[in-house]
Amino acid sequence: MRFLNTLFPSINTYDPNDPKITLSSDLTAGALELKSMKEFDFDAWYCLFSCEHSFKIYKIKDLVGEKVFKKIIKKQAFLILDNTLEPFEKSIDTIYENIVIQEKIPASQIILLTNMYDAKQYSDTVATRLGQESIRIFWYTVFEQDLRNAITHIYRSTGPITLSLKKYHKKFLYFNRRWRLHRPFLITLLHIRGLIEHGYVSFGPCDDTDTWNHRWPQLINYFRTDPIMTELLDKNQSVKQLPPLFLDTDELHINRAEATPNTNQYYEDSYFSVVSETTYFTKWYSSARFLSEKAFKPIAMRHPFILVSVPNSLEIYRIMGYKTFSPFIDEQYDQELDDGKRMLMILSEIERLCNLTESELSEFLLNVKEICDYNYDVLMSKTRFITEL
Repeated sequence: MRFLNTLFPSINTYDPNDPKITLSSDLTAGALELKSMKEFDFDAWYCLFSCEHSFKIYKIKDLVGEKVFKKIIKKQAFLILDNTLEPFEKSIDTIYENIVIQEKIPASQIILLTNMYDAKQYSDTVATRLGQESIRIFWYTVFEQDLRNAITHIYRSTGPITLSLKKYHKKFLYFNRRWRLHRPFLITLLHIRGLIEHGYVSFGPCDDTDTWNHRWPQLINYFRTDPIMTELLDKNQSVKQLPPLFLDTDELHINRAEATPNTNQYYEDSYFSVVSETTYFTKWYSSARFLSEKAFKPIAMRHPFILVSVPNSLEIYRIMGYKTFSPFIDEQYDQELDDGKRMLMILSEIERLCNLTESELSEFLLNVKEICDYNYDVLMSKTRFITEL
């Protein structure tokens, strides 16, 4: 496939009041992989975009230019849109509304690269509602690919981390950066149960500039119809007095979406991870099962984990060929649709694992080590990361 643009635009519109567009000569590997697909005889124009604001602010016709625009309209070229870095369902709506309908680009000429496994189902629903043909969607697990490549380089000489029967200084590892609402929520519950001291936990000011003053009212509002959760939060506002929690760095304004050797010590000195994904609340992310780099770091580090995400997210691991940790970790939380109950179930399992006796811990480590080794081998043997949905 020959690409019509030599510099590939990256559109950042998270803040519609401060949109940015940059040009890069580096093309997402997922789009490049399309070159090997024989049915694509057309040229293509490619860009990476951030969210649903992108094509409201930047018009495709202006971005691609008149000549390329006409080729796409005439079905002589494909428009490849890459939204693999984010789990925003509404980004699909904007493709239909602002590109297919407003710009009159045929849906058949649009290829969406996404990391959301349920994107095809959601897209077809939007297409039906708007009376449009469906766009083509490719599931590209870019973070899985990135972690596989990073681990290859990081452990070229040192070898990977493995669980062992030893004394651990802490029980669990829990990285946080941006204050997505479910993260201060879980921090609050860990504080209530006195579990923060048992883990390596990061939670402090970062680039989103959020604070307890901002997030606490949102938590209260989200659970306003849940009297049990409302009372629980109301009685434990002391969590807002917690000092910032830092681990490998206090520069949480910098996105470190990769595996780095300076975090190895935390994996080596704890025996499970709590992975707080990008999406959690079903009200906002009902079709956004999404595994970011956070979901693959414990696999790369051979660390068992509990996943804090939207319901049924563990199923995505299994679809990808990995094993999860039931029955050695109670994963019933993953099927719970109620956001409050699901988090309480996660909290209870964290507490249970923190309170294992010496003999129980030995048995736990022996059982999960086999799964961790298996998952690591699956990751390192992967060669293909893109599939048409």
